Amino acid sequence: MSALQIVLIGILGPVILLVSRRSLARPRSHGFWRFWAFALTLYLIVSAIPVWFANPGSLRQVVSFALLGLSLVYVIGAVWLLRRHGGRMKRSETSGTLRFEQTGRIVSQGLYRYIRHPMYGSLLLLAWGSWLKLPTVWGTAIGVLTTLALVVTARIDERECREVFGEEYTAYMQRTRLFVPFLF
Repeated sequence: MSALQIVLIGILGPVILLVSRRSLARPRSHGFWRFWAFALTLYLIVSAIPVWFANPGSLRQVVSFALLGLSLVYVIGAVWLLRRHGGRMKRSETSGTLRFEQTGRIVSQGLYRYIRHPMYGSLLLLAWGSWLKLPTVWGTAIGVLTTLALVVTARIDERECREVFGEEYTAYMQRTRLFVPFLF
């Protein structure tokens, strides 16, 4: 393991634990499953460090960097839209909802017009973009587990959103996809 890998695990691992500390005791909250998605994605990123820039012009690397770039677009756009259009509503501590997620309105502008979970979609793109750097059998298993953790996270989050927003959120779910516009 390289020094950079150790540093990344040493810094990002505790950050993920700190952000998720309340949720870890509540397996039925979306924050619990989000923790696992973050941790598994961190594994994919860190394990690929030695080959992150190897053969930069190869198709695999080009697709990988495209997914990673799209991941950034998703998360930056999602946070901006939540801050701009979401308003504020204090939620239960048991949900694992982070402060910036505690919106008072359903955001349905921009990327949210097509997908319900651009931040989880961002993590999905980050995970598979990192996997493409070093596509091993073990990495594939971690990628699949990450995807499953994100689906569970999103489904629990949707249950929580239906409790907060009611039928309006159910209608929103019917006209949008989970993570990828028009597909998934």
